[in-house]
Amino acid sequence: MEKERRRGGPVDNLREDDPETANPAGADVEKQRLGVAWRPGTTTGLTQERKQIIRDVSEETIEAREKLSLLKQWQQMQAEENREKLHLAFLKKQMEKLKASAKGTHMQQPNS
Repeated sequence: MEKERRRGGPVDNLREDDPETANPAGADVEKQRLGVAWRPGTTTGLTQERKQIIRDVSEETIEAREKLSLLKQWQQMQAEENREKLHLAFLKKQMEKLKASAKGTHMQQPNS
């Protein structure tokens, strides 16, 4: 079991001398379909279509990251504006309290 984890999975446990698990012709077809082969000169590599797909996905990823960055900046600006509004409302209320307390102290002062 540990050998499977270390080497990549149960596929590595296939034996070539076992007729049930050995399938050299089928394995080569599968590897070529994936773009990989084990014999020199038989590698197919990445096709142009796959390369284009990779480029497209990379571009979309970059665009998505840029949009995310812009969205975060917009959210930060909105939060800053909201904090500023709350701060102004707090200051206004404090000023009203001070005015009210000042009016109250003027009325309580005896006229001399």
